[in-house]
Amino acid sequence: MKLFPRSILTALFTSVILSSQAQAVTLTSREQVDRAVDWFTGLFDNSKQVVTEPDVPFLTMENCAALPFPFGEITENETDFWEILNKNLVTSLLSEPIPTPFGIEYNLDEVLDSITVDLDVQSGSSGIETPRSTMAVATPQLEALALEETFSFQLLDYEIEHQGEAVIDLAVDLDLKDGIGTEDPLEYPDFVPIRDYITDFLVNYENETDFWEILNKNLVTSLISEPIPTPFGIEYNLDEVLDSITVDLDIQSGSSGIETPRSSRVVQTVERSEPLPEEIETVFGSAEADFFDAAIPDDKEFVGNNQILFTGSGDDTVDITFAPGGKLSRVDLGSGDDTLFGGSNHRIIAGSGSDLLFLGSGEGNNIITGGTGDSDQFWLVTDTLDLPSQENTITDFVSTEDVIGFANTTLGFDQLNLIQDGSNTIINALGQDLAILLDTQVTDLNASDFVFT
Repeated sequence: MKLFPRSILTALFTSVILSSQAQAVTLTSREQVDRAVDWFTGLFDNSKQVVTEPDVPFLTMENCAALPFPFGEITENETDFWEILNKNLVTSLLSEPIPTPFGIEYNLDEVLDSITVDLDVQSGSSGIETPRSTMAVATPQLEALALEETFSFQLLDYEIEHQGEAVIDLAVDLDLKDGIGTEDPLEYPDFVPIRDYITDFLVNYENETDFWEILNKNLVTSLISEPIPTPFGIEYNLDEVLDSITVDLDIQSGSSGIETPRSSRVVQTVERSEPLPEEIETVFGSAEADFFDAAIPDDKEFVGNNQILFTGSGDDTVDITFAPGGKLSRVDLGSGDDTLFGGSNHRIIAGSGSDLLFLGSGEGNNIITGGTGDSDQFWLVTDTLDLPSQENTITDFVSTEDVIGFANTTLGFDQLNLIQDGSNTIINALGQDLAILLDTQVTDLNASDFVFT
């Protein structure tokens, strides 16, 4: 009868022993593993039946000792929060080569799509009765690791006077914001002041007749909106460090004289607006015929990335085909008969004059206003092999005055799909939506509104 290789048994018992401890492996733990393996093999009278396979590339204690926590003998910073320790572990596993006795090194980022480490800290660890846990998920990317981090803790068998005498279990899950602690490890909140804030909230809750779900909702709202005092001379504002918070409140059987166990869950997501650039740059043209190409910035430094461009008067030409655009990107063509090659994510105001607006390049998602003046031409397609991935929106198309163009195609008016969508018209062709005409009825359009070349 053959047993598993000793390396496999070693890894197995290492896992078992680690799962029962909330601290780094010490030499004593390593001795525990060896004794456990010896005990297990001794059950079969002849320990030589254990297969020794030195060439099997499996996890051994020798491998484990080269790894960071929990396999190394001790961590360097004994004061780190568990979530920081866990993040450093996951980062190290995916970024550092792992030595082996087989003459090779493991590079886990080459063979894994992601790695998840759940670290559960049992009640009583570090002299704190509250059980808690941290989860770190790391995904290798081209230049860095993408990290998702959560921290959870529980209040178990908590006795409370609410709707009579009750016993509850309360679990709090903190979904930490992306990039937390990158520049300042003190961004991580200590869970103890949060726990104490919760107990104080429950003890002093005013309305004893509230349903449990109302109490839970008010608790979560308070956690995310109120400053939380700490003994460190600062206050925690959880909306600044969390993406969301979840509180599960389980009411045990017999609470409030009701034998039915019940529970409430509340999830609160933190809404964050996209930060605006520190300074919005405005670029001005002249009274002459100006030329702006975002791909070839001149001394005016127009690049079409969250910039505002006023071309002024004159017959101007603007090319933003390859400009990234953005929420603040705006092009105002002013007066004159202007020509624009549209790109992506811009607000375009053609102004007065008869303007040529080529919108068939870039990714689309532009909002275009033709403005006052003579006929404007909105060219939706210039190359059927390179169509915008998103439709463009035209805010003020005037039938019989403006025209919509399709270049280098075999399309005709009969091949267009004009779809009424509320008060707007969607122009669909070549298998996709190309444009939205705001406040336009399909019945107001006819073949003379379109040009095909």
